[in-house]
Amino acid sequence: MLTPNKTLSEAFQDAKDGVLKFLKNGDEVGKGTTKPPKPSKPPETNGTGKIDDTPAAFKQTEFASSYEARYNQTPALENPKVGFEGQRGESKCILKPPPDPELKKILDEAGIDGINYKNAVPDFSPVAKAELEIDHMLGGTGNRRADARRANFKQADIKFAEQLNNSPELASQFGLTPGKIKAGDIADIRDELKLTWHELNDGKTMQLVPSEINSKFGHLGGVGEINAGAFEPGGFANN
Repeated sequence: MLTPNKTLSEAFQDAKDGVLKFLKNGDEVGKGTTKPPKPSKPPETNGTGKIDDTPAAFKQTEFASSYEARYNQTPALENPKVGFEGQRGESKCILKPPPDPELKKILDEAGIDGINYKNAVPDFSPVAKAELEIDHMLGGTGNRRADARRANFKQADIKFAEQLNNSPELASQFGLTPGKIKAGDIADIRDELKLTWHELNDGKTMQLVPSEINSKFGHLGGVGEINAGAFEPGGFANN
């Protein structure tokens, strides 16, 4: 976190040191830029007593990033694979004909025909294989971006290994035996099943999703939010 006495570089190093300490302990446990239109105002709702089934991606109302920055990462009109049914960044994004076979297979298996967007943020929950929160999501640019994503993924692998070790039913879905699952096993499963961790804009939630979905349905994501100041003084993640 930035303070008046710390530079951005020092703050990043402090955060990185904290993550490295967490990861060390965790391993032991497992033994085109265009100006966007103004987004549509979401409908107001009153309490009904029902359980809130709003997906994690759509619960967020505060962002460090600008709407324009998020909008410019969503699929553009000229995207050859996918396009929006309605307003860009505020409607369902579906496959363009002829549909990409791999993307169609993933969507068909989930029983959907596209990915919904709101506030220029996608909801990948219908295709997610897992969802969890990590303690120290990092951001960064250049080489630091790659380092940050590796650290974020490692944290998620550790947390998911813990979940599988405590759930024989869930572990069996991934062909694993609970009790001895480690973070490295999760990384191997991700590679084998072509899955990746999607960092949500809230700076804490991670979803295990098909890599093709994550890459073809463009988005800014959690790293982008952190780079925009989510954890800086006054940032939404510090509230």
